[in-house]
Amino acid sequence: MSDDVAKAEYRGAVIAEGLAEPEAVNKYDIERVFVTKPFMPIDGKLGRAHIYFINCDDEGVEKLRPHVRDGWYIHFWNEDVIKVVFNDRTFDLPRRRDSSWGKAVQHGLGQGIPREGLDFPTERAPFLRIMQRPVISRHRTMTSSLRALPDFLIIGAQRAGTTSLYNYVIRHPRVAPAFRKEVHFFDENHSNGEGWYRAHFPPRSIKRLKGYVTGESSPYYMYHPLAAKRVKALLPDVKLMAILRDPVDRAISNYYHQVRKGWELLPMDEAFDREEARIKGEAGRIADDSSYISIDHKHYSYVTRGIYADQLKVWFDLFPRKNILVLKNEDFSADPGKGMKRVLRFLGLPGHDFGEFRRYNVSHYPEIDDALRSRLNEFYEPHNKRLYDLIGEDFGW
Repeated sequence: MSDDVAKAEYRGAVIAEGLAEPEAVNKYDIERVFVTKPFMPIDGKLGRAHIYFINCDDEGVEKLRPHVRDGWYIHFWNEDVIKVVFNDRTFDLPRRRDSSWGKAVQHGLGQGIPREGLDFPTERAPFLRIMQRPVISRHRTMTSSLRALPDFLIIGAQRAGTTSLYNYVIRHPRVAPAFRKEVHFFDENHSNGEGWYRAHFPPRSIKRLKGYVTGESSPYYMYHPLAAKRVKALLPDVKLMAILRDPVDRAISNYYHQVRKGWELLPMDEAFDREEARIKGEAGRIADDSSYISIDHKHYSYVTRGIYADQLKVWFDLFPRKNILVLKNEDFSADPGKGMKRVLRFLGLPGHDFGEFRRYNVSHYPEIDDALRSRLNEFYEPHNKRLYDLIGEDFGW
């Protein structure tokens, strides 16, 4: 899909839903629109959406503001600054080419912008499905019925080496990668439908002709309450791979990852202590409402995600054991060549010389307090034992 077509569809969606009047919308390019759940009250009102306009000058901001529905967040982007507007309040964020969104969030908070005005959206309405993903080629969308479904999924765990594993696998000459590594269909984008999912994979004819296998890696699948059943319904014979890391190290890495992304502002020990309260009831809400997307469940489940036995048992109950490969991150990182031989046997692929193995998404962070590490080790000990009994292998954590 061309940029012009995409922008036209964005404008159409905004106008159709009454988010802004046509004469105000058509003058400016719209980058994307998200509809979200209600935010925390600000000035006694609830903010309910983000609208992103690009190339909009100060005069344009003032002209557009009266036309936009009260109670919706608007982000105006131009070359030098991002303006965040909520009702009659305007805040400026500097736009630097070398700055991440996380840094922008930190800067915005320093200016007094409510956190809810800076977060990425949490729920998307069906009429704006096109807004909730990077633009997919119109050709791929139109030919989705002719496209393959994945032969393998890397389901987790987050911050345990899934990016390295996926990038090694797709270097094999008989693996056709998805159009993006993390499709997140079975967790966050399931309402988009099978056609949307197929649009991320190569045509079945090419796959059969070349003898390819294809797949994707979305590390939230393993932890998401609905993902396993959704996968089973659409892909009953799929091959599943999970790479697991010492849960203490994984939790620490996950914490710093969320800090870098701008999601976490609490000190580590406080974030871990408040985790149970933050995510309480969220898994149940997801299970009860398939359209619900939980920010807390996804971003603040540092310790809980390391209870691998509970997560993997759900998958083991639905899929044959021969369809699930569980790898230990520490062994895989120490000898990726040996690990990839095991992966290729699992996928039914011939051997391949991968050459040098580069590690992806490697992060460095300070050592944590010995008392906190000891507390986490003690917490995980019985859960790790259950994991070893489940998979029939002792990972020695």
